[in-house]
Amino acid sequence: PLVLSQASSGLMPGSVRAKVVHAAPNAPAVDVYVTDPAADLAQTPKLGSFGFGQVLGPATLPFGTYRIRVTLPNQPGTVVFDSGSVALNASEDLLVAAVKNTGPGSSPVSLLLTSPSRATTTELNDVGTPAQFRVIHASPDAPAVDVIANNDCAHPLLSNVPFPAFSGYLSVPPATYNVKVTAAGNCGAIVIDADLPLAAGKQYSVFATGPLASISPYVLTDDHRSLATAAKVRIVHTAPGAGNVDIYVTAPGASIATLAPAFTNVPFRAETGYVNLAGGTYDVTVTPTGTKTAAIGPATITVADGHVYTAAARDAVGGGAPFGLILLDDFNP
Repeated sequence: PLVLSQASSGLMPGSVRAKVVHAAPNAPAVDVYVTDPAADLAQTPKLGSFGFGQVLGPATLPFGTYRIRVTLPNQPGTVVFDSGSVALNASEDLLVAAVKNTGPGSSPVSLLLTSPSRATTTELNDVGTPAQFRVIHASPDAPAVDVIANNDCAHPLLSNVPFPAFSGYLSVPPATYNVKVTAAGNCGAIVIDADLPLAAGKQYSVFATGPLASISPYVLTDDHRSLATAAKVRIVHTAPGAGNVDIYVTAPGASIATLAPAFTNVPFRAETGYVNLAGGTYDVTVTPTGTKTAAIGPATITVADGHVYTAAARDAVGGGAPFGLILLDDFNP
């Protein structure tokens, strides 16, 4: 633990007090600047320099709009984090922690801001942080597809994606995008037309789900922050022919006859969320709800602490049984 103390009194009216902690173990020692948004760092004094586990401040500033930049030591031109313009509120007593960036983008850190006046912690990403999304073709009777953003048919984001394939993550500026899924090579044959808000620093999985006659997007927010002490496993139900299901996670070879499911009555287009499992080998069995008859599995999986895994149940080509799994993340790196 790094234990910090601060007097609750002494904050001047109309001012902001900030203490900054270097809490990113993989990041080097850095210089920190808190400046007017337009300030030239070469002409501006830094707030200070520190390494992992060290603290700067507290520093007292007039409330207003600032820009927080982190650079390599004595290299003001080498910015490794840039907050852009940030409003710091009057009479706010801030703790700012630089932590490892576990999302998209090239900056090694993000900043966590907390204070007694904030209901929740605020995460600041580097101003250049993109959003990322991937597409998973889980519609069993749909043809190969193209993915078009903002009607730019001449430059599809993805081309000729077959069932049950999936893309890697695509990085895009954060915004709301109109995304159309069309038959491959035929921009006019639109099967999905949806507006997707994509936020900076977030990663999304966009599943094309259901039979072609009722195909629709199913969007999940992904979390690739790993845990040193466990594997994170998520199971997604994208098999329209399976109906509601029960999911069992057991020791290899174990009978489910007398066991309660880990998840029960899971409907189509639903997911388990990330579940922590100790690293090891497991059997995953999926049954129609209320039965012990396997629709999928037992499928043996091996997971390791510090890794993140997603498995999506799917129909066979054309729909219905035999059902299978689409293996994502560290199942299929």
